[in-house]
Amino acid sequence: QAPSSAREDLQRKLDWLESTDQQNKVYYQQERSSSSLENNWHDRDWAEESLSDYLLSQILLSDSSDDEFSILEFMILSLDERRYYPDDLTVAADRFQTAPEHIERLLAVIQSLDPAGIGARTLQECLLLQLRRTRQEHPLMEALIQNYLPEIAKNHLPEIARELNC
Repeated sequence: QAPSSAREDLQRKLDWLESTDQQNKVYYQQERSSSSLENNWHDRDWAEESLSDYLLSQILLSDSSDDEFSILEFMILSLDERRYYPDDLTVAADRFQTAPEHIERLLAVIQSLDPAGIGARTLQECLLLQLRRTRQEHPLMEALIQNYLPEIAKNHLPEIARELNC
């Protein structure tokens, strides 16, 4: 009976893996459809302009100096198609002859704008900015974002749960 029980356990695990694999395929297809719609939206000049305008209008409401506004405008117009800030901070610092620390503070201003996650430099930073914006910070969520994104992408959830003892 022990070999039969072991076979049943193995079959249950295989069934679970197969259902998880199917679920991931559905999510992937949904993501691809959503991504292609998003790419079409981003390809339009008006969409890009309206987001830049929206971000700049938020900056206008801040108490930034004219010099800071010029730097912020440059940085906003430098955002890539994912709306990440792709440049090394020294690029803007050199261009505007200011300290990289000043550029870092101005990047934080951009990252405080809507939508949440704007101006991030990595996916990890984007997710953390979004999490913090919800004001529902949770140590487990932060740990997952900071330390386990590649494993999550590979669906290694049982291993992650075991490591985090949750």
